[in-house]
Amino acid sequence: MAGDTSHPIQQILEQAAHGVFPAPHGTTSVLPPCDGQHGVVAMTAALFVLTDVAEPEVLRRLDQTVVGAAMRSPFLTWLAGESAMECGFIDLVLARRGIGGVPRHLYKVDSHDSSRVTRSEKHRDDVQILATADRKGVVTIGRGLAGRRELSIELPTDQRFDGLGRQMIYDGLRAIGPNDFVFAQVSPGNAASLRAFLATEFCPIGSEVLFTASP
Repeated sequence: MAGDTSHPIQQILEQAAHGVFPAPHGTTSVLPPCDGQHGVVAMTAALFVLTDVAEPEVLRRLDQTVVGAAMRSPFLTWLAGESAMECGFIDLVLARRGIGGVPRHLYKVDSHDSSRVTRSEKHRDDVQILATADRKGVVTIGRGLAGRRELSIELPTDQRFDGLGRQMIYDGLRAIGPNDFVFAQVSPGNAASLRAFLATEFCPIGSEVLFTASP
């Protein structure tokens, strides 16, 4: 995903990161896929469907009287089927600026057997891997939807809720320039991860579900 800077969703995401959101008219806009990426991006009373399915057919499938109908499971299932793709998870999207500097507790590594790294390398470009000294904790930074920089973390289950996640996020932010925005996608039900990102001053900007090619 090199990042199509001419695609409307790139500007929408960038402006939202700055705190400027689309007008909340309760509308759903149909846009072409961005760098081949299909899915739905939702902000307050403004939704964007990324698809190559014809716009009239997409809108016909939506209940226009219901704000946010494009994030309902029946529509997402239908859209994924029409696109011959698999529907991903509905994630909360958060953003903040980097810190800059040198990570204090993480070290750059060329590879890692973490499932988080495998997922990042499958769905992102230019993936950078940072790991703790014992390699049990890992942070990935890469380019995702519309070329945005994305950060994700993984740590052992027995080390959650003790502040390590926050420490790792801050270290990841040190690998990103202070003028550059970074995004995170977090499952709303993943309380540990969500609390860590909120505690490190990531701000929610919307939600999204992205599709992947069927195997």
